[in-house]
Amino acid sequence: KVFPEKYHNDIINVGKEANTVTVAYFKSKIISMLFLFVVFLFVFLGFGLPVGYVIMFALLISVLDLVPYLGPTIGMLVPIIYIFANQGVNFFYNQNLHAVPIAAVLILLGLNTIIQAIQGNIVMPKLAGKSMKINPFLILVSMLFFGNILGVWGVVLAIPICGILIVIVNYMRQMNKEPIKVIRKKRQAAKKGEL
Repeated sequence: KVFPEKYHNDIINVGKEANTVTVAYFKSKIISMLFLFVVFLFVFLGFGLPVGYVIMFALLISVLDLVPYLGPTIGMLVPIIYIFANQGVNFFYNQNLHAVPIAAVLILLGLNTIIQAIQGNIVMPKLAGKSMKINPFLILVSMLFFGNILGVWGVVLAIPICGILIVIVNYMRQMNKEPIKVIRKKRQAAKKGEL
């Protein structure tokens, strides 16, 4: 209602499409978090941690993934502290495969780096790009751009913002094409009338 009445239909249409894009992004983020949860369940089970801690650590890392960069780092601190407190781990619950804390932590950090790289550079861009119809490269560029401008919040909101901007640009392109077609038809009709 803030905008002039002649633009109401356009704003409603853009709003509906923007809502669809935003919902698609958050659905893909939830799927990505589930991916992290399942992967880290297996990682921590492989490290021979008690099942209750396995679930808690995997849940912590997947939920904190909402905050890019800082979330995964903070999520890793708790299992690292646990490993040091217990004097290492027994891989696959086998005492013959005992690892001292520093070796276990280095292995965990290496696995975390690989998993986060796969999740951040392959899984999330493909899920978000597929459901939002955005090129994965554009997603990565938008994360860098908005992250540079808005910091952590820019990275969190980069994909929905990019999706909304694409919806607006596509809608404006479509609006600009319609009047051109109408003008061309009027000119053709006028030329036929002159002949």
